[in-house]
Parts: sequence; structure tokens; C-alpha cells
Amino acid sequence: MLEVQQIACAAVAAVRAGRNLNVVLAEQRARHPQLTSQQLGAINDLSYGTLRFGFQLDRVLAGLLNKPMQDADLRWLLLIALYQLEHTRAAPYAIVDHAVRSAAALGHAHAGGLVNAVLRTKLPYDPFKDFVPVIQTGTLYSMIMATPSVPANSMQ
Repeated sequence: MLEVQQIACAAVAAVRAGRNLNVVLAEQRARHPQLTSQQLGAINDLSYGTLRFGFQLDRVLAGLLNKPMQDADLRWLLLIALYQLEHTRAAPYAIVDHAVRSAAALGHAHAGGLVNAVLRTKLPYDPFKDFVPVIQTGTLYSMIMATPSVPANSMQ
């Protein structure tokens, strides 16, 4: 997935710079003949999906950042990873891990913490479904006592 994110990032950047996506994807296929059909399909999906939902993803990213992203490569990478988190069934923690490693591979190793923090903020999880009890650590017993002069007969 690491190489897939990087290639999709380059494709989205080229399209946003004014190039045709089909031409860019054909060039990527020619440039990377070692890619499997699954990887090529994933690149197509990430590229088309990120561009299709680009405005929504831009709004999500803007809400996750304190100030606008200045680096275009990191911005495309974050948008692709957000698309994966929102619209694919890939494992969320794998998406975040690969995005951090992709940032380093794109020459932005210093931005790994930023990529990690932004994407982990968006991780979809439900604490009641995603966390399970592992062990019971103890039992607590409670007792309420009152003097006989208190007119209560029950807790209600």
C-alpha cells in the first residue's frame, strides 16, 4: 500500500495541476511495470476517489489542521489517506502507518508526526465495539447504613 499511496499522490497532484487523469495513470503504468493488477486498481481507486470527493476531503482536512497546509505533496497524501479512511475498507491503522511512511519516502520525514496526528484524529472507532474487556481486576461491594432514627425503609 505504501507504493500505491505514493503513486496515487503523484497522480492526483498532476491532475490538480491541469493534466488528464487517464493520461497520468497510463504514464504511471508504463513507469512502474512491476505493479500487480491489484496495485494498479488500488491506484485508480485512490486517484479517482480522492478527486471525486476532493472538496469534501478538503473541508475535513481543513477542520483537522490548525492552519492551511503549505506543502502540496503532504496535502495530497493526507487527502488520499482521508479518502481511504472514509471510503474504503482498508485497516485504518495500516492506512495511517503507510501514510507516515509515504511522507518519509516523499522526502518529508520531519512531517511524520503531523501526518500521524492528523489521521489518528480521524480514525473511526467506537469504544463500545472496538474495546473488549480482558480481565476482571476486582470486585467492589457497597453498603449503605443509617441510624434507626432515619425513617427510610428502602432506597427508593
